[in-house]
Amino acid sequence: MGFEHLWPLLFLAFVPGIVLLYLLKQKVQTKKVPALNLWQEAFESVQASTPWEKFRNHLLMYLQIAVLLLLVFAMLMPYIKRKGGETDHIVLCIDTSGSMNGRYKQDSTKLEEAKKQALTYVDQLDPGTKVTVVTGAQTAQLLVTDSTDTGSIKKTIRGIGETDIAGSLEASLQIVTPLVKQWHNYKVIGFTDSDADVGKLNADIIALTDQEGTTNAGLSWLSHQMDAEHKITTQAGITNYGEKNFETDVELYLGDTLFDAQTVSLKAGQSKTITFHTTTNSHFRKLTASKGYLKAHIVAEDGNSHDNTVYEMIERQKKKTVLLVSKQNSFMERALSLEDSITVEQTTRTKNINPDKAYDFIVYDGVMPTKWYHNENVILLAPSDKVVIGKQTLVRKVQTFKNGSITFPQSNITQDLEAFTVSAAKGFRYALPSWAYSFAGEGNQCVGYLGKLQDRVVAVLGFDLHNSDLPLQMEFPVLVQGILAQAEQTMSFDAASYEPGDTVTLQLGSGKRASIRWQDPAGQTVADQNAQGQAVYTDTRMAGLYHMTVTDTKRSTKYFAVTFPEKESKCTNRVHITQNGRKQTVTTENVSKLYGKRMLVRPLILIVLLLLCVEWIVYRRRTNSTNRFNKVSTIACRILLFAGLTAAFIGISMSHISDSTTTVFVVDVSQSFAGKRSEMVQQIRDELKKLPSKDRAGVVAFGGDANVEQFVSDTVKFTELNSVRVETETNIEKGLQTAMSLFSDSDGKRIVLLTDGRQNSGDVRKMSSSLQAGNVELQVLQQDCTPDKEVWLSDMTVPEQITPGERFTVEIEVTGNVATNAVLQLYNDTKLRRQEHVTIQKGTNHFTFQDQRKQTGFTNYRAVIVPEKDTIQANNEYVAYTKATEQKKVLLIEGKSGESKQFQKVLQAAGINYDVVTPSFAPDTLKKMREYSSILLENVYADDLKSGFMDHITTYVKDYAGGLIAIGGDQSFALGAYRDTALEKVLPVNMEIKGDKDSPKLAMTLVIDHSGSMTDASDGGKSKLEYAKEAAAAAVNNLRSTDIVGIESFDDGYHWQVKPIRLTDRDDVLSKIYGIKDGGGTSIYPALKEAYEQMTKVSTNDAQIKHIVLLTDGQDTYHGYDDLLKDMNDNKITLSTVAVGSDADVNILRTLADKGKGRFYQTNAGTGLSRIFAQEVFLSQGEYLVNKTFTPVITANSDILEQLREGGFPEMLGYVGTTLKSNATAVLMDDKKESPILATWQYGLGTTAAFTTDVVNEWTANYAQWEDYPAFWRGLINQTIGEQNHQGITVTARQEGSAGLIEYTNAKVSGDDQVTAVYDDADGKTNTVTLHSVSGSRYEGEIPLSDVGVYQINVRRSNGKKILDNTNTQLTMQYSAEYRYDTTDTALNELIASVSGRSINSLEGCFDTTPQRNAAKRDLTLYLLMAMTILWFLDIWNRRMPDLLPTALRRLGNLRSKAVDTILSAVDTPQEESAVKTKQKKITRPKKQKKQKKPKQQKQQASQAMLDISSLKKGLQDMYDDTQK
Repeated sequence: MGFEHLWPLLFLAFVPGIVLLYLLKQKVQTKKVPALNLWQEAFESVQASTPWEKFRNHLLMYLQIAVLLLLVFAMLMPYIKRKGGETDHIVLCIDTSGSMNGRYKQDSTKLEEAKKQALTYVDQLDPGTKVTVVTGAQTAQLLVTDSTDTGSIKKTIRGIGETDIAGSLEASLQIVTPLVKQWHNYKVIGFTDSDADVGKLNADIIALTDQEGTTNAGLSWLSHQMDAEHKITTQAGITNYGEKNFETDVELYLGDTLFDAQTVSLKAGQSKTITFHTTTNSHFRKLTASKGYLKAHIVAEDGNSHDNTVYEMIERQKKKTVLLVSKQNSFMERALSLEDSITVEQTTRTKNINPDKAYDFIVYDGVMPTKWYHNENVILLAPSDKVVIGKQTLVRKVQTFKNGSITFPQSNITQDLEAFTVSAAKGFRYALPSWAYSFAGEGNQCVGYLGKLQDRVVAVLGFDLHNSDLPLQMEFPVLVQGILAQAEQTMSFDAASYEPGDTVTLQLGSGKRASIRWQDPAGQTVADQNAQGQAVYTDTRMAGLYHMTVTDTKRSTKYFAVTFPEKESKCTNRVHITQNGRKQTVTTENVSKLYGKRMLVRPLILIVLLLLCVEWIVYRRRTNSTNRFNKVSTIACRILLFAGLTAAFIGISMSHISDSTTTVFVVDVSQSFAGKRSEMVQQIRDELKKLPSKDRAGVVAFGGDANVEQFVSDTVKFTELNSVRVETETNIEKGLQTAMSLFSDSDGKRIVLLTDGRQNSGDVRKMSSSLQAGNVELQVLQQDCTPDKEVWLSDMTVPEQITPGERFTVEIEVTGNVATNAVLQLYNDTKLRRQEHVTIQKGTNHFTFQDQRKQTGFTNYRAVIVPEKDTIQANNEYVAYTKATEQKKVLLIEGKSGESKQFQKVLQAAGINYDVVTPSFAPDTLKKMREYSSILLENVYADDLKSGFMDHITTYVKDYAGGLIAIGGDQSFALGAYRDTALEKVLPVNMEIKGDKDSPKLAMTLVIDHSGSMTDASDGGKSKLEYAKEAAAAAVNNLRSTDIVGIESFDDGYHWQVKPIRLTDRDDVLSKIYGIKDGGGTSIYPALKEAYEQMTKVSTNDAQIKHIVLLTDGQDTYHGYDDLLKDMNDNKITLSTVAVGSDADVNILRTLADKGKGRFYQTNAGTGLSRIFAQEVFLSQGEYLVNKTFTPVITANSDILEQLREGGFPEMLGYVGTTLKSNATAVLMDDKKESPILATWQYGLGTTAAFTTDVVNEWTANYAQWEDYPAFWRGLINQTIGEQNHQGITVTARQEGSAGLIEYTNAKVSGDDQVTAVYDDADGKTNTVTLHSVSGSRYEGEIPLSDVGVYQINVRRSNGKKILDNTNTQLTMQYSAEYRYDTTDTALNELIASVSGRSINSLEGCFDTTPQRNAAKRDLTLYLLMAMTILWFLDIWNRRMPDLLPTALRRLGNLRSKAVDTILSAVDTPQEESAVKTKQKKITRPKKQKKQKKPKQQKQQASQAMLDISSLKKGLQDMYDDTQK
């Protein structure tokens, strides 16, 4: 339990006051008694009483004190704490995305449930708790800020409406993050049905997921197409997003006419394409002519009805008439006639043109126009001279070219096509007019352009179609129709389709005015009475059909559709929340189970009301006062008490209007506005000094994100912009959202925006409704920061894919606002490929380069321009990439140079494209590795490979689908030190032999020479002894903890560092090895004999294999080893020897090894010594190097074996022992099926294989003549290359602001699949990001982009640990959009107009206006409780001292006027017969009563005197009790 206030405890002072009223004031009371002889006894009883004994039976006093205590307790505002703790600020975030419209428990939607729970929670809050309400899907909307008005809050929550916008709770949390920084004690409560990252917010999420078994099907698209027979086929896409099978009818409407219905059955997660019945083009046009749309609708009920309808808009074709002026051009005639709506007329000469007939287009083919006829548009083909009509120059030829290569880049004309190139035998180059743009170029010269001249479309192409191959290209008719379409761009929408939340722009035509009336699917209308040039509509929050009425010279109706986003259709039965980097599943579905404080004020008020009723009843029964004033005042107090407490229980509040205004300065700190930053900061500082006394101000800075620089305050604290921001973007919408979060409800609200108005992220027009609803006054100080002299690279295009050796075109677009000379450079990766001196004209300039790429794989291009006149250098660089593809190549790394010559012949016979290197030349960077699809390690020792190779091999295989094959030999697998390396990690086998039966235990003693000669320096500068110690340590590290090890050093004597002991303390053994110090001479025999004798003490139970390794660099004159060697053989102790350097006694050491049944090594120390010792550990066990003849056994079906003929594999002569990993597949095993010969597995995205025999014909001598050997290796290599079928898989990556958006589409994806992207950033660091499903088959994710450059990305789909497919792509990060000055944005001006804001030239006088203020309510519960507590004490005082007020009135007047006498007579207590007055300890005896004349009354009195004394005592006690009141 807790309390909001403690100061009401001061009211406890009334408690002793009440006690004093009962203790000090004994009321005089008149009471009839039965007899006079009882007074003495009563008097004695009163005298014997003490003050404390007078309280024993005062129920009324106790009730009055109880009421007072309860009132004080209620004023403390007590509450019962629930989980979540006590908070001063509550932020309710409600997800209003489209998925929240899904059904939740019977007839309610998830949004309705969220609102219901939010209302319940608000009811549980303290009256003084400050509440903020935020809703959001794609963007956030601040509805209530820091309000304590419960009624207003609940009204706002009830008014939250549905939207179909795609998004999540994270949109709301973005605006909450800067808001809560000003609070120390807050709680954020979110209501959502989707995953969210709450960051570091103190937030808890209520998961409103779909109920188990919920089924939802959605229509995602609708389209039609016409075949060669002019028949129309309509199709729609439908997906079952639920977990159960679903069946429904889907209806197709052509306009309002039901045309067809199809029954569709879908399994869980299945997508289908519905094909409706065909119809003729004429019938189709007839049915859709009036409405201009198609509609498909799901009939059955499901989890979300909002995605059950989809529309396609039908462009009602306007008939056009085109005149072709040409001698003969069948190419152009056919291209013009493709559309049924186009009528083509022909003439050969201009003088034949009918001047009275209006044409939509006139095509002049090699003919010069001389005049305008009407308002026709024109296409000029190969004009050979200057063309002037009136005073307007249409064409100005520059020069002629021959055998040119003409490039058509992607443009408005060919927007659906990639750039393409054609050839022309001859043609003309033209000067590009200022009113046009180039759509065809030869070199860096303009050959074709298009533009508008006085509302006429003018298109010019500089060569005769008959002299080029353009008409033979499939792009030609598209090009022609694209030019014709440019004339139809008046009264057109800016997009073919929209999603909820998109901004819709209707292009009216340059300078044209019209009156627009928009109508949404619910019938709500918005009017724009004076639209000019374009009309903008932002309220597209609901999916459905919208229509608009346009009135200019005539009235017309246009339709557009908003389609429900696929990602919002998906059913979710769990919500994952990431908080502080940790991901967890949310299970709470009801906020009341977790949060809030249960206030006890209202229950306490009810108890007080009940006690007041009880107290009143007791008072009335025990008091028979005839004091009229006392009665009236007591009743009045009681009425006031009940009224006041009832008002407090209801929670009555009082409205008031604040007289203060809150001003928030919103400052653009993006790079494009950086030049004005210091000036704006100074202006803000100056104006804040003029802040009116009652006003408050704050400062928000924004770029790509927004931060609060100064929270709202009445004191000036702002000095500088200090917070960290994304300055590479301008998101004015986010800046205004953050500013809105700082306002309180009651104050006047003013935003002063300082920006250049060039937004490149977000849409500021969406803030219109929020600003209007909040009555926010908007002032905008907008200043242009475009440099006077600026040139920038605006685009560069290269082919997406090329073939090695193919020549291709790189087109570079340069834009400038100044004419200047410049140097243009083109780099391929880091190599300069081209450099030219160019002339830059004002506007857009195009330049082309030819290049050739011989290598395969991705390659990057970078364009750099160095202008003579320029201001900003950040926009002088542009990057792009292309991919050269050919047959995939593998890399063969052979352990020794030339060792794999025979194997290379096998690869050649298999048709494998390969390179071969030795380990020292192995690739050591990921980029070099990725040039190969697979890598083969042929008997390679791990330490011979570069460290870079070992560092990147895991990433190469796991994240980039590289293949790896390890091939056996005496330098591979365990013998090649693969154990505990990256190679063991990625290969399908473990290096240590494990099996059902225990491997034999090993006892090994290392006998190490530490004589003086071992201190001589060897390779690498170390002494031979240091290398020997490192080698011994390597051997120990390869031993098992169950093995036994001994370390003996010798010179002319011997010393045990470690006597043979079980290797339980490896570190202790290693420390003693490194403690060996140099000694004197060399005497081998004593040391060797001592080692033998100690080994004989090791029982065969402790070690089944016993082995001694002798290392020395010296000579030994003793040769009597035969007896010792015989004893060693008899006791099954083997001996290997190592000769270090050229001075060692090689002959005797070789003899010792031969007779000791071990191995002899000779080395010059260095790293080779460690390799020898490590190998000895494995070779001594006899299990790792297996020399035997056997036929491998096929143990698994594999694609590797598909092309092999029947007959099995030839015999093998040996292999390296390994152990198959649990998830790997053994394709071939030895004859006993104990050790794998060929094993494969998938590691991440890649596939690796272990071929444990050799390829140098020692163990595979029988395979040299095997006909299927090349096919075997072809199958194995192709398995690791991972040739995949990517049909139906689309991966795109593009830059959006400072992030990269990755989209993955695959129709085969299922609900349990996970899609991730692994990417290398500009620094080469590997990162991973998870893509989230936005529809049944489409996934999206973002990666942060920091530096300009090319990012390599691999997107893979997995299910559990299995990788199902993967695709590589790349993404370019260009310079910040802040440095692109070729865009104009009118969105801010439109916002200013829509909210009746005003543009200002300076901040001077920004505080002079008075924004509209909203009424706020103040809760009066506490004030009423205070008043009722005081009134209660006064009521008790009045009842205890009824004479106080009349006496005061007498003394005040000090006159005994008639009026005063009348008052006193009214309030005086009348004397009654047989009455007694008792005061303190004195009893006033009544006067003697006169004898009654009536004998009957005298008789009754005598009878009463005979009453029992006990009854009289009881009566007296009651009388005494009554006097205490």
